[in-house]
Amino acid sequence: MKTNLLLLLITVTLSTFSQITITHSDYSNGFAVGSNYTSYATPLNGPILTVFVGEPSGNSQTWDFSDYDFILAGDGISIDPASAPFYSSFPGCNAVMFEKTYGLKDDTLYSYTYQELSSDQLLLHGLSDENEIAFTWDPPAIQAEIPCTYGTTWQEDWDSTWYMPEVWIISKTEVEVDAFGSMILPSGEYPCLRLTSYNYMISHTPVGTDSLMTKGYHWYAKDLTEVHITTVNEDQFELSTIEVGAFSYAKAGGPAGIAENNSPIIDLNQNYPNPFYAKTTISYSLSEPEEVSLMVYDITGRELDILVNEKQSAGQYEVDFSGGELDPGTYFYQLKTDSYSVIRKMIITR
Repeated sequence: MKTNLLLLLITVTLSTFSQITITHSDYSNGFAVGSNYTSYATPLNGPILTVFVGEPSGNSQTWDFSDYDFILAGDGISIDPASAPFYSSFPGCNAVMFEKTYGLKDDTLYSYTYQELSSDQLLLHGLSDENEIAFTWDPPAIQAEIPCTYGTTWQEDWDSTWYMPEVWIISKTEVEVDAFGSMILPSGEYPCLRLTSYNYMISHTPVGTDSLMTKGYHWYAKDLTEVHITTVNEDQFELSTIEVGAFSYAKAGGPAGIAENNSPIIDLNQNYPNPFYAKTTISYSLSEPEEVSLMVYDITGRELDILVNEKQSAGQYEVDFSGGELDPGTYFYQLKTDSYSVIRKMIITR
């Protein structure tokens, strides 16, 4: 009897340690000015993918996403909210993510996400590009309850979005943290929570009214590394292994060094010295010839200097950057090729 009790205690302890809680501090660190991430996606024109999504459970599960082919999809940097183009339109906003989404050739989309981190919620206020507001949520949409852990639930109220005369959509989302465990990505293994969202939409058009319910799966680690499968139709609701056309993931803190898409790997080192006063050196390497650009940005994402813009052979490179005329503060430098991108932070002092 004592042996059985001991085994039970060990089992319960291991299960408890398998769970994580994403705290206010985790969100605050993830949205601190200068925090960045790199996003990847499976090709939209690729084959149908079979993905294990698991099931609602109080026992730890493992989700292995490491064998899928991913390509670079974009970069994001948290900027000073006051520097965003439509900050004044969202007075409650205290966190803005400036994002670049890479398309074909030079088709890069730039966007701003306006959010509010309160003591107990993460809220979404709106989205814009550099010229106009694309979407506004009033009241703001709930993106997370804080702290967020196994069993946490929340619901977005019914929201009506008008698109044009006689065309509008009413939507609602319900979310539950219904599983936990670990996710395996090309960048490593992460303890995580699984969030399941139920999305309800009623579409009104001149030809009638239609309703649709879809399901989404989302996995989050404490550093906000995340995986998203956004749209699952009702015929797959009860399945633990589903088929999807594509899905995405974002790694907090920079690139994952993914090689599955056969893209040349670039390696961008931290500038030295850092912090620096007048001059610093940026070094990097290429595994094969590439068209290369090396650019410097301020905290708002405004381009300040182009240090390199040419085709280079495989090898090691060093470039000096002078910040003597810039104000003290945080800046970013980005090394980019046709198929890969890396962003790092540097600090100028006086």
